Amino acid sequence: MSDLVDSTGGYSGKCLNALAKVLPGLIGGSADLASSNQAYLHNLGDFKQPDSPWGQNIRLHEELRVSALSHAGVLYILTHDLVGIGEDGPTHQPIVHLAGLRAIPHLLLFRPADGKETAGAYKVAIENRSVPSLLALSSDNSEKDLLEIILIGTGSELCLCEASANVLRKEGTRVRVVSLVCWRLFDRQPRDYKEFVLPSSVSKRVSVEAGLPLGWKEYVGDEGIGIDDFGSSGPYSEAFNKYGFTEENVTKTAKSLLTTPHTFIER
Repeated sequence: MSDLVDSTGGYSGKCLNALAKVLPGLIGGSADLASSNQAYLHNLGDFKQPDSPWGQNIRLHEELRVSALSHAGVLYILTHDLVGIGEDGPTHQPIVHLAGLRAIPHLLLFRPADGKETAGAYKVAIENRSVPSLLALSSDNSEKDLLEIILIGTGSELCLCEASANVLRKEGTRVRVVSLVCWRLFDRQPRDYKEFVLPSSVSKRVSVEAGLPLGWKEYVGDEGIGIDDFGSSGPYSEAFNKYGFTEENVTKTAKSLLTTPHTFIER
């Protein structure tokens, strides 16, 4: 799973299609909501009852309870999660259902937060075939809100961002690395795309570029690693060490920023 923004419902679709390649007996149904719940197995075809060409919306509540009672290894995929589907209003928001579902004996209910947890939930569900499993998924881009910091680099300095990000991830920090290869072309992109790459809700950002930091404030605020003086003669490695272009300094700067109060960046 990448760190690009997606919903747990979207990740679920990727997991299902990956599993279908190694589990030929995987068969499911999604009523008429395949485009929403991502429960369609690509390039494997589908079928409907001959006497019901328009499909059927099967009410599964009693079937779900019976599958738990029968120790049937059924996998249930529930989308349109809680109040996250705000536009549909309270009649479509299942705020009471999780409590009732958790009360069913034997049922394993998962409500994953991101791609890794979604993949992990599928792994546990497939390995536990003597009980039913249920995945409560959302359609909103959940990882955008969980992202903590963004490291932005250009050129050869991008490898420093990647190395630092690996250190931060091992310590549990949610970090994204962005290569801002051409400012002008990025600025010309639609607002939605720019928000996708650099979410305004993630104000903790660090730029890394071995030059004058002029202009970077628009993208990262005041936190950038650059050079505000003339350079010096010497080997490449010595120059980078002198001006702070090291994995250790990028990591140190990021950790320092993570402890500061949160603010929003407006563009």
